[in-house]
Amino acid sequence: MSDLIVLAGQAAIEHAGGKKMKFCGGRVDATDAAGSEILAPRKYPDAVVSIRDDMQVKGLSAREGVALAGRPTAAGDFTNQFFKDLKNGDGDFTEEELALLEDEFSAIVTEYATNEETFKTEFMMAWTKMMNADRFKGPSENVCTGVDTLTLEEKGTLALTSSAGVMAALTTTGFVAIVAGSILTLI
Repeated sequence: MSDLIVLAGQAAIEHAGGKKMKFCGGRVDATDAAGSEILAPRKYPDAVVSIRDDMQVKGLSAREGVALAGRPTAAGDFTNQFFKDLKNGDGDFTEEELALLEDEFSAIVTEYATNEETFKTEFMMAWTKMMNADRFKGPSENVCTGVDTLTLEEKGTLALTSSAGVMAALTTTGFVAIVAGSILTLI
């Protein structure tokens, strides 16, 4: 199921206008949530400190963390509009989002607001880093090193089968998942 979640996220980002990303399947699903409570974001009185801590825990640089704050517009287009709106104060933002206008994050927000290509490239690299983090192969290698499978080709279908019996097919016209014999179709 975790592969399906990552695959769906990547496909949605790409479909909305994000760069093509490589997909590395084979995640092992947890059987329960034991131990996950330590993964919850820590909150500090100062939002900038919370952001720095969150990025550090995730192994992200400031650029990677700011890039991952980007998101599709209300119309569903993946652009740098979030950063333009943040800089101009156009919209409702959380305390953490507003903190991106401070300290070392401010120049990055400005760069992403003025350069969509840079934002999309750095988002793609940060997303891939996060989705492939902790995918160990032996003591020091990552199982995803060298994987060149794109999430979605211009033509054709990417099919995924997990050990939990989840099969997903992603085509240029839609997304189909078969979970425990039930067929889910998203177009």
